[in-house]
Amino acid sequence: MYDGEGERIAPASPVQQSSSPSIHREKPRSTENTIERSTKSEQHKPSELNIDIAWLTTAIESLPRLPKKYHKTYDETLSLFKKGHSLKEIAKIRHLKPNTIAKHAIKLLLNGHDISIGSIDQYVEPGKQQRIIDFQKIHGLDDNESVKQYLKYEFFYNEFNIMAAWLLSEHRELISKASASKGRQRNPRQSQKSADSNDESWSKALRRVDSTTENVDVDEVLRNCNSGSSIDKRWAAITLGELGDIRGADPLIRMLDHNDANVRIEALDALRKLKVQSSYDHIAEKLNDSHGKVRANALIALNRVDQRRGFDALLKSLVDPFEIVRETGIILLGEKTDKRAVQPLISLIHHDNDRNKMVGLITLGKIGDSEAFDTLRQYLNNENPELCECAAEALGYLNDERALDLLRSAKNDQLAKIRAGAIRGLGLQKDIESIDAIISELTSEYASVRLSAAEALGNIGGAKQLFPLIETLNDENVHVRRAATISLGQLGFSLALDPLNKMLEDDDEYVREEAQISISVIKANCQEDGYYRN
Repeated sequence: MYDGEGERIAPASPVQQSSSPSIHREKPRSTENTIERSTKSEQHKPSELNIDIAWLTTAIESLPRLPKKYHKTYDETLSLFKKGHSLKEIAKIRHLKPNTIAKHAIKLLLNGHDISIGSIDQYVEPGKQQRIIDFQKIHGLDDNESVKQYLKYEFFYNEFNIMAAWLLSEHRELISKASASKGRQRNPRQSQKSADSNDESWSKALRRVDSTTENVDVDEVLRNCNSGSSIDKRWAAITLGELGDIRGADPLIRMLDHNDANVRIEALDALRKLKVQSSYDHIAEKLNDSHGKVRANALIALNRVDQRRGFDALLKSLVDPFEIVRETGIILLGEKTDKRAVQPLISLIHHDNDRNKMVGLITLGKIGDSEAFDTLRQYLNNENPELCECAAEALGYLNDERALDLLRSAKNDQLAKIRAGAIRGLGLQKDIESIDAIISELTSEYASVRLSAAEALGNIGGAKQLFPLIETLNDENVHVRRAATISLGQLGFSLALDPLNKMLEDDDEYVREEAQISISVIKANCQEDGYYRN
């Protein structure tokens, strides 16, 4: 029996995912660094999981540790682990969610405590495990925003954090290794690296721009640019990007030719932040890199620094042989809303895989051209419900009466996914006539439908949905509660303040965060208008 807190993740739309394309990092290119562990479960052979040591060490290094003074809740969790209780048992004893205990376990492991999660098969189906690890290889072990925006129905939200905790507990020796590597890189007295004596720029300190970089030893950063270690070079590239000094451009440009794809990726991201014109041609050259993720990140960087060349590259990316490049191009085109992309996108949607079709349909809708209507209508009747769902949402972006009629019909579909997409589309259309029907879906048996209804009511606006949304703050699904919290802030009525204040004590940190934001928004309306809307 797998722990899912009773509900599946309701997928965010590709639109939400596309707002900020993440850095695509390299998966292992060989089995040289693959850890093959002994079998711990009769259900699943751990040797089937490919876990790259270099990646995991670097990922661990980036995770924040507990401060010297931390909340006693961590000690309570640690005490129960030491008594031999499982993660699920601790969650039940402490009346917390397994996801929260998994986060505690990650922090405790990083601080050197000996915790065992046990067999991962207790929490994550064997068929999902490698797919979650592959996702984490791209987005990191703690990128919760990317997890929440993941486009799949079949994953539980807590499975990602439990997998991260399990990886750390199974490979505790890497925690001390990553900590030592991190300290060595940042301490010039311990460093054995030597800088190029012929390069005088190394002697000049770079500008410290904020509190995260003001204490950085710049000489150490520059020495790491010449290090023989890929991990050192990657840290140097990341730090140079954060420093924001244009004198970091030349070492970063040199890193674009490194044989490690992840070094090239980090250099591209840093050059994107620096926006030094002399680097633009070098960034553009990486659009033809032999590694798909490097090409994808070059596409992201070029679109941030050179809009004209970037758009032309986006159109070309739609026929790139690498799936990840095509997907990145589709997402970025959603930000441009340039009608020149309509026909290339339609062509891609008809020929690409289902995942890119889904993202492409949403992007096509965002562009908002009526030329897309026939294609979106066609996919609204597709045999794949996920494509139907995306087509329905995409129709919400079109200012077209025909689209509104289709959405009103689709909201009554027997399949929950299609209803969810249609409801989101009606919310985007701000269809007042559908408010009663959408309110009724706040009590649907499907969390994805309730989530879409809560989001749509916030987008439509008005007073009729105020109290139904307040009641939805008690929903058992954390994503539904979060959507209701956001929508109440959008409505802006002072009657929501007391219920929102209670949400500041919700078990989920993101619900608490959104509640605080919504409270601030409502109070700001009061200051501007001189009164609360009631």
